[in-house]
Amino acid sequence: MRKNKNNRMRSLEHYQKQFSRATETAFVDEQIKNRKATEHLATLFGEAESKFDRTVAMLSLVRNLLPFEPKYKYETEHLPINPEMYEFKEGTIGRGGENDVYLLESKVEGAPSMVLKMNHMDNGSTDQLVARAKEIKDEYEKVKEWFKEMSDLVPEELSLIMESPRNGKPGIATLQKYYGKDIRDIFRVMMRENLPKLLEKNPRLKAEMFNFIRITDAKAAETGEMVDLLGPRNLSIVKVGDEERLLLLDPHLISHPERNQEDVKARQKKRLDYLRTEIGYPDATAGVF
Repeated sequence: MRKNKNNRMRSLEHYQKQFSRATETAFVDEQIKNRKATEHLATLFGEAESKFDRTVAMLSLVRNLLPFEPKYKYETEHLPINPEMYEFKEGTIGRGGENDVYLLESKVEGAPSMVLKMNHMDNGSTDQLVARAKEIKDEYEKVKEWFKEMSDLVPEELSLIMESPRNGKPGIATLQKYYGKDIRDIFRVMMRENLPKLLEKNPRLKAEMFNFIRITDAKAAETGEMVDLLGPRNLSIVKVGDEERLLLLDPHLISHPERNQEDVKARQKKRLDYLRTEIGYPDATAGVF
């Protein structure tokens, strides 16, 4: 029994020394400090990388966000995902009004890949980034609560502040499940396909569309706010298993600080009215905006 206890103590001491060495490497080694964010991300998600090198990469990404010299250790278990399960893919797979989108491809069979959305806001201080990240998270929680009766509409989101692979500056990142390439923007479907005929074949999808409009109208009347329908593929039809489902891939409000709210609301109303008419919503003129 004493021998096992001594082995555990030696093992703990070994990992403590390794973590201390990784911390020193990340914060002192000039070659490591001069690497770009993309290099650290590639190491963090690299299949052949050692745990030591991954830890150095993670600490290096954290180091570049700190406005002061650190006096404490970062626990790897506080990361929102396990980096060993994913491979970071260079280059964006999408771009919207607020985010560049990157792919984290799953290396575990049966586990979904993830998308990493990097917010374009990168000119503020750390405090300003944290404040904006809180606004984004609060928006998400509000929208999720609005549509809680439609449990499959709003995907889960995880948020963090990290060094952006776009330009190496601190940025707001959002993690979300990757639903594959077959994501059909609902408004493009209306222009290119026969949406009413599609809904006739899928009563569940039609009911989801009606519920989405009903809740959107009710919340607009109650709060004066509305989910963003202008971004590419924000509201989409996605195949989940054998079913086509409605998905709000960007579950946030039209609240970007640089947008003209009245102009955006007018465009939103036009889109929503168009959707009502196309799907035969009972009152196609019921919109608030």
